[in-house]
Amino acid sequence: MDSSTKEFPLLQSITSLDNHSYLQNELTSIYFQLHRCHDPFKIRTLYSHILEVLNFLKTKSSDLSYRKYIKLLFCMIPQSRDVIYGKGEHDISYLLILAFYSFQPSLSIYALHRLVTPVTPNSHLFGSWRDIKHLCLFVKQYSIEKEEHPLISHAIHLVNNQLYNDINTYKFSPHCFSKQHISNVAKWIPREKNNKFAWLYDKLAFHWASQFKSYLFNNIDTPIQKQKAMNKAKKIYRKQFAFLNKQLHTTEVLLTQQKYDLIDPADIQMQTLVHQTRLFDPSENQDKQRFTDKLNSHFETSFQPQEQFLYKHDFRNVNHISLGFLVKYAHQAIQNNNLKLQLFIDKLWNKTNILIPHYQKDFFIPVVDVSLTATENNYESLYSSLGLAIMLSQNSNVHNRIIAMDSLPTWITWDDHTTFTQKVSLFFHTISSCQSTLPLYDTVLDLISYGLTNSGASNYFTKNINIVFFSTFSNDPIPPSFLQSVETYFQAYAKSPKVTFWNTSINGGLSTFPFSNVSDRAIYMSGFSTSVLRQFIKINKKTINKPKNAFEYIEQMCCLPYYDCFTTYLSQHL
Repeated sequence: MDSSTKEFPLLQSITSLDNHSYLQNELTSIYFQLHRCHDPFKIRTLYSHILEVLNFLKTKSSDLSYRKYIKLLFCMIPQSRDVIYGKGEHDISYLLILAFYSFQPSLSIYALHRLVTPVTPNSHLFGSWRDIKHLCLFVKQYSIEKEEHPLISHAIHLVNNQLYNDINTYKFSPHCFSKQHISNVAKWIPREKNNKFAWLYDKLAFHWASQFKSYLFNNIDTPIQKQKAMNKAKKIYRKQFAFLNKQLHTTEVLLTQQKYDLIDPADIQMQTLVHQTRLFDPSENQDKQRFTDKLNSHFETSFQPQEQFLYKHDFRNVNHISLGFLVKYAHQAIQNNNLKLQLFIDKLWNKTNILIPHYQKDFFIPVVDVSLTATENNYESLYSSLGLAIMLSQNSNVHNRIIAMDSLPTWITWDDHTTFTQKVSLFFHTISSCQSTLPLYDTVLDLISYGLTNSGASNYFTKNINIVFFSTFSNDPIPPSFLQSVETYFQAYAKSPKVTFWNTSINGGLSTFPFSNVSDRAIYMSGFSTSVLRQFIKINKKTINKPKNAFEYIEQMCCLPYYDCFTTYLSQHL
């Protein structure tokens, strides 16, 4: 991958700067840009940025004072992919794994294994077997070696080794014929007729045949003989995983076959329910109706606090549903006047709510950049921004209030009885009169400071306010003097409010964003998941070991106890 020096100057040019300050700013910038991105050029640019930092850290790896930066970057891998405590994103975690291969291959291979194999039997996975084929595709698209990158070879070995173990477990072990004792690797092995992954299927089949049917490729002299041997290898491989996939009784297969009596509602992923709300519809088919009744009962009674989760409010089965996805479907249900779908989305939202305890709440004021409506490509960012803002407002001491930011800001308020879909409806109705021009951040500061002055707000209240801007920050970039403007607007108080810049862009960029690590008044976040939002709220309220600047905030976001296996492995192999 070509490195970019236009947006990111070479490290040699900053030798006059303090290396630690430089690295803290760079890692803050990297975390801020680690989010969902659909632009290949921006992905390559970010990859080059990370490689540049890793190459510099490689020269300092013997200096113990630099280890914390390597640790933080390494912990960004599970934090980026983890659906329970992290961002739950795919491509950015693959990007980090690929980048670490150039730093130290063993670290990259370890991260690859942790996607699909737990450290202990009771620990959760950071990814799934679905990740493997997409990781291979990512490596093919963005690495210099393309299909021949060593990571792909390791991934192929990992998949086929698991398939072999699953077949032996299912057929010959004391747990034979039990799908509870095998993985779902057979479900996610790419199919040979899939144009996107056909190349990977060929490699998997060849590796399988080389391991267990090596005679197929003996005494081959012509291309025709090689092709016949390969066709035979693919046929043998297809039979192996197809047999196992059939035994898994996946929900999708059973629904296609209309075998409703074999479907256990507890086995249905929440994503399946969200995408197939018709499953809740009544039916004249008796088998289907019995299944619908069971499903409704399960949906109403599941995910309750009495269940033995790791934490009281850890509804792990719904954490990975994008809030932007819920906003999008709520908006569509409102436009189509689909009351049944609105009711389902409201129930799902209530189950998704992170339920932060009162003592951990603070004075958050969410600000949604509604200028995103000016560009159709930004609607995904707008939906995500609104979903995060609504959930943050529900867990703020400035309860059920957000600001819609355009050329002029607008307060939007709800009462405690307003449902989620009603909030979405009111928001879009309110912003329908907005001009969808460039956002003016200073006008938001003016609106808030005016309200504080008129209400006679105390110094304590003001210093605990956290103004959270949800935006792509691309329509009108933040000026470098913005943080000074915050001080100016609130100079009447002992301390100005905190300001959080939450990046909801899907198009990357922001390399020129004005980062500051000099105080705890500026925070830089990214991600679309409720898990990241919950962790953000908890760290913001800390009184012991409170982060002193944006870099320390990100350290506490990423270096969680759940990722100790990564830090332990790093300390042993660095």
